[in-house]
Amino acid sequence: MTLPELIHSQKSTQIAKVIDAVAVDKNDDYVQFLHTATHPEYLSDEVSGPDYEGLEDWVYRLAKIVNLPTDPASLKKTNILEVLVPDWRADEYGDFVHSLEQRYQKKGKGGNTEQYHRVNAGRASKRIPRYAPYNSGIKSDWLDEARGNNELALQVAD
Repeated sequence: MTLPELIHSQKSTQIAKVIDAVAVDKNDDYVQFLHTATHPEYLSDEVSGPDYEGLEDWVYRLAKIVNLPTDPASLKKTNILEVLVPDWRADEYGDFVHSLEQRYQKKGKGGNTEQYHRVNAGRASKRIPRYAPYNSGIKSDWLDEARGNNELALQVAD
């Protein structure tokens, strides 16, 4: 299994747990809609290391953003994933996915068993999903710009 396939599989498993826990009405159509609307290709990317700075500096910078202890001993034990929000994704769609996760946490299904602190430092992901989302999940200004970009035009054509 390739790394992208592994990540896709892990995201699929995570979102399936969330959907199963929060689906109030276990109606097959509703559950199927949630699975389709939350395809792993639409979710944020996560990175476990820096692109342009040293690892210690990266962990320190992200720890400060979420108010974690920044002393050297604490930083050595801190596991961080930086969340990269897709450029193409509408904020409303992101809010929808986050609301599912919050409902999941409120039901006590998520617990506090995360090994990593997820930190959104404001960086974006340029990755475009291979599986096309609903039009309602795409930023219209991004789509207009992408249609005018020769490198992206084929990927975003209807």
